[in-house]
Amino acid sequence: MDRETIMNTFEPSEILIVMRLQKAVKEAVDNVVEKWVEAHEILEELYKANSSVEEKKVLDFLVQSGLTERDTELKKLGFCITRIENTLQTNTSEPSDESSEGEEKKEETAEEQGETSLEMWKRQKSELFDEEQLESCEWMPADTLEVAEMICLCENYFRTQFSRHKHDGGNLESLRIPMKDYIEYVKGNSLHQDNYPDQWVRRLMNQLVFEGWIFGRDSATEGWTMKPFSKGCIGFPKKMDEHPAVMQTGSVDLMQHCKAEE
Repeated sequence: MDRETIMNTFEPSEILIVMRLQKAVKEAVDNVVEKWVEAHEILEELYKANSSVEEKKVLDFLVQSGLTERDTELKKLGFCITRIENTLQTNTSEPSDESSEGEEKKEETAEEQGETSLEMWKRQKSELFDEEQLESCEWMPADTLEVAEMICLCENYFRTQFSRHKHDGGNLESLRIPMKDYIEYVKGNSLHQDNYPDQWVRRLMNQLVFEGWIFGRDSATEGWTMKPFSKGCIGFPKKMDEHPAVMQTGSVDLMQHCKAEE
């Protein structure tokens, strides 16, 4: 899969990490790969100049010995280098026995701790958005075909899941719909995804916050969820109107909410 396809499968918190680290990681990886390529070219020339069976055997021995000498040092960094068909390739070191220690104690979810959806959003919103993003009004124009489609598809998916949840005795407060499921629904039902803006998942998140949606994650091991903030959520002001996505009962016709464009 290409980079954009993989990015669209990431959780919102993972997208933020990508944005924060991608420049530094690219510089480090580029530097390492350049050195690998240089080393590979040197070895290639040595093998071409020393092509007899005996010479190749000695070269194999020397290369393996050289790598083994650095093995301890590299393992401290979490890597080892092995030679496969005259190329250098990284492999992560074997997992430590200590990795199972964290499995003994299960983290209590926010819901189990009695935290409401609104309280969870207030506490966690800085993990998804910085202050400038939350206060900025530079959102996508929601009356264009592509943006209207994204929003309408999210609302349509929300309503189908909310209807099932209510049928099972739940309410808007207890509803948890994974954000990744919304994104999969949008990708599976979109007619205009080829025209979506760059980093459309991130921009869709911004737009939904602007339109009154809240996000949350019950625990560090759980994925992000999202839903409209409306009547049925603890803390919703009594005098406020219900969110349009909650009031609507059927699927929204996106063509009623966008400009006609070629």
